[in-house]
Amino acid sequence: MTKDDLITIKGDRDGLHLFCQETALWSEVIAEIKERLTGEHQRFFAGASVIVEIGERNLAVEEVSTLWATLLECGVQIKGIKADTGEDSKATEKKSSFVSEKKISETEYLSQRPIYIMERNMRSGQNITFDGHVLVFGDVNPGAEIIAAGFIMVFGSLRGIAHAGATGDEKAWVMASRLQPTQLRIANCITRAPAEEPQGPEIAKIHEGAIICEMI
Repeated sequence: MTKDDLITIKGDRDGLHLFCQETALWSEVIAEIKERLTGEHQRFFAGASVIVEIGERNLAVEEVSTLWATLLECGVQIKGIKADTGEDSKATEKKSSFVSEKKISETEYLSQRPIYIMERNMRSGQNITFDGHVLVFGDVNPGAEIIAAGFIMVFGSLRGIAHAGATGDEKAWVMASRLQPTQLRIANCITRAPAEEPQGPEIAKIHEGAIICEMI
């Protein structure tokens, strides 16, 4: 397999699509993404909206965080992550009915759950309760609340209430550019944001029965 086989970049009206080779080592894919989007090509890709197509690959939380950090470093706008679960169209149609904010296609699922996408800030009093993952491209302000059966990813400041893994999934996680929730829950574990200001993007997950926060 050559380096050119690791990722394929195509553009359409939605932005750039990065198609990742499904069987290659994830570290090699990440290295190739960084090389292709920086260096002599950086001016061309700077500020572009990017959707990462991972096929049938299942990404662990550490792999998602590595991808996110790499794309931020490359100066592109992260529009989404798409995975192909191989589900039939009827099952896809049923799952898509959960999404009220924005319709998504049969490939926009990760870890066998639908993704709810909000492309604006959440104000006080607004809430999302969703049987899947939640992506917010904006800030979650104090008084706003997100409850998700899967993960929660906020491309902005998370200063409201977040409850990931609400149906008991202890492998769920919460990630934000600035993680400052008034209350943070994952499955049945609960905590509050530390008093100190975050120094960059962080991810919260359960480790040995407690929620820990780590820099990305």
